[in-house]
Amino acid sequence: MIGLATYSIPQGDMHLLDLTAMELAARPIPDYLRNVYTWAYLTPWLTGILDRQIVVQAILWGNAQRLIGDVLAAVKPGDRIFQPAAVYGSFSRQLANQIGRRGHLEVRDIAPLQVALTRQKLTNLPQAHVARGDAVDPDQSEYDAVTCFFLLHEVPDDIKIQIVPAMLGLVRPGGRVIFVDYHRPNRWHPLKPLMKLVFTWLEPFALAMWSQEIEQLAGPGAAAFRWSKRTRFNGMYQVVIAERVSVAVSDAGTETERQSIPNWAGPDPIGEPGIKRPLEPCRLPADTLPTSHDPALSV
Repeated sequence: MIGLATYSIPQGDMHLLDLTAMELAARPIPDYLRNVYTWAYLTPWLTGILDRQIVVQAILWGNAQRLIGDVLAAVKPGDRIFQPAAVYGSFSRQLANQIGRRGHLEVRDIAPLQVALTRQKLTNLPQAHVARGDAVDPDQSEYDAVTCFFLLHEVPDDIKIQIVPAMLGLVRPGGRVIFVDYHRPNRWHPLKPLMKLVFTWLEPFALAMWSQEIEQLAGPGAAAFRWSKRTRFNGMYQVVIAERVSVAVSDAGTETERQSIPNWAGPDPIGEPGIKRPLEPCRLPADTLPTSHDPALSV
């Protein structure tokens, strides 16, 4: 335990923990991150405890690897992938291994500590690159897939509606954005009251995931994608895939949609059949959209 509590950053990455005033002014750590998640993402000694796969597995009630498996099933060797925020545990390493040396993984995070930790975890994988960045306003490039793993529940609503369109804008025709996050549990889920208490106490932005579809956060750009969703662990988690519609010319000379979201691999082992259907297009009326306050950077 002493070793975990004194977990340190490699010397080569120490500069990331001591940004200049100019760097911080240009890309500040958002207020909500400082006010709500300092304990989880900005405290070096505690990250040594939290950033372990066994801890992530426990936090997700034994479902972490199953959810990671859903992401890995949606990408393939050689893919170019964007990951908008650091993820504790072995998620990024598994993703980099899945795409192999011919692929490329770009990881971003707004917290310098998280950048340093992720670089350390991926240090011997040349296909992975980690840098400080903002999920609301990512560097424009084109990817085969974007993996948004338990990010949306950690940001305010006005940031959610900026992140989702930003991620959709990064994928090529036929490319996929894979969202994994919390979802409203089934009515009689035994952990539902406990999770509501945890969210109220530690993660105040998470309850919004119980009342809105991720597609609703995408805005008008949602129409350019085919949406598919399934739930895990009796509704507590959701895996949503948005695939940009690829238009091709058929033999008859007409335009056809080429869509290739795979079928889900059977029922949830916990006993839930899950949702295995494309979502019908849905739009959130303008007067129900969360209002934008001071735009912040996301983690």
